Amino acid sequence: MTTLTRRMLLGLAALGLYTGPASSADDNADNERWQAVRKSLFADRPISEDARGIVELDTPVRAADAAVVPIAIRTQLVQSPARYIRKLWLVIDGNPSPVGAVFSFTPESGRADLETRVRIEEYTHVRAIAELSDGKLVMDKRFVKASGGCSAPAGKDLAEAMASIGRMKLRVEGEPVAGQPALAQLMVSHPMCPAWRSTSSRVWRRGRTMCAASASPTPAGR
Repeated sequence: MTTLTRRMLLGLAALGLYTGPASSADDNADNERWQAVRKSLFADRPISEDARGIVELDTPVRAADAAVVPIAIRTQLVQSPARYIRKLWLVIDGNPSPVGAVFSFTPESGRADLETRVRIEEYTHVRAIAELSDGKLVMDKRFVKASGGCSAPAGKDLAEAMASIGRMKLRVEGEPVAGQPALAQLMVSHPMCPAWRSTSSRVWRRGRTMCAASASPTPAGR
């Protein structure tokens, strides 16, 4: 490597634009933990990895904070009774509890787009698996470099957090238009301790019907 090239890479690394050569784990998309989760959730159902035009997963390559990693799932499929996304699974292979969340949608959901934040314990593949109304499964995945998120310390005032546990806020962004999807933010308050993940999701809703979501706990250790 020439001196000029080395200096360029060092400069890019300082800006966070170069993270070095890909980890060998980056090639292990078909790892044992994913195979176990796949069998548990989907049995022998085929999963297409050609998600173009249906769903796209957006994650950072390297997370700034492993305890609060931003995740976005964007869909290109218009929700309609003829064909729509019925369910989305967020799977984080390397976490002690790999199933991060499950979201259910209807044709009235407007769009099956969402954004949330998760803890990530180690360098891992993150997957978004969509089930269409015809039963087809498609998947998009990304490799995320983050570690130690599930063992991050709890908040300073646990008593205060417990006092507001279960409190929810729903905020609709912009001026709603009848019959048109509107972006909304749903915030759920619960203790930000190693055993549980803080939840704040942005989803599309139309009328009074919105996606239903369930999130799984993330144990502090394996």
